Amino acid sequence: MNNTINIIFDNSINFNGYFANSLVYSFNNEITIKINPDSKENILFLIIHELTHLLDLKYLKELFINYIINELEVNAIDNQISDELICDIAGHLISNNINNSFTNLFINLWKLLLYKRNFINKCILEYSICYNKLIPYTNHEIKNFKLSKKIIIAKSTKDIKEYIDISLNTFNNTKLYLGKIPNKFSRKLQKLLGINIYNYNVVLKNNSIRHILKKHSTSNEILRGQIPVSKNDFLLIPKMILTSDSIIHSGYTAQNKIVLKITKKTNYNYHIILYISDKSKSLEIQTLYKRK
Repeated sequence: MNNTINIIFDNSINFNGYFANSLVYSFNNEITIKINPDSKENILFLIIHELTHLLDLKYLKELFINYIINELEVNAIDNQISDELICDIAGHLISNNINNSFTNLFINLWKLLLYKRNFINKCILEYSICYNKLIPYTNHEIKNFKLSKKIIIAKSTKDIKEYIDISLNTFNNTKLYLGKIPNKFSRKLQKLLGINIYNYNVVLKNNSIRHILKKHSTSNEILRGQIPVSKNDFLLIPKMILTSDSIIHSGYTAQNKIVLKITKKTNYNYHIILYISDKSKSLEIQTLYKRK
């Protein structure tokens, strides 16, 4: 059974004798949120704030701490991040409709926790390939991309696999957008090569997939001292780029676009050749091969 949520305006509410903007009460399957009409806060902010109090906040807190340590490079102490602060963050991000990679992750997790508490009938999550830490696309961006017949957005690994299968059987000039380059990797590349690619798209093109699987997936690779590429290797491309062991400026294309060679060492040495398109703000994969 889903919870009933009651919204009540009450200017007499207080907490321990002090003025309160809002309060939440939960009993059985009924939730009551009282809002003080004298409050200067946004009503949606208050509702989100109070609903967040009913969730298991440790997951939201972990996400927030990880963000400020790794992305903002600020040292955080767990006991400085209170439950009230996390509830304020939730209210602020959702009520102000802020769009960025952290907000998308935070709101999706918030929705999931809300769904698990049976507060809502249906929870629509925008599944993105978050494991590789590319910045996922917002609803607004996806809507804009739909205006182009050439661009396809990958929201999951399933989308990547389907695009690979289609590319093998169909020749066209479409591009699969995997996500955008985050600030942390952009800073790394800028420090290394003086190139700023923050928010650039990581792109797999139809003809690149055909080239890679035609040239680098057969047994002929073994004769060249290389290992045949499989379809599953394409799923690792974002992670290989963002966690690369070496990045080399490898020249220019005929159109004077910068070419990079990226190497990632796992059980194999993966090599990715890509070029930077400033016009479309993208990193477009040219080829991929691997060696022992």
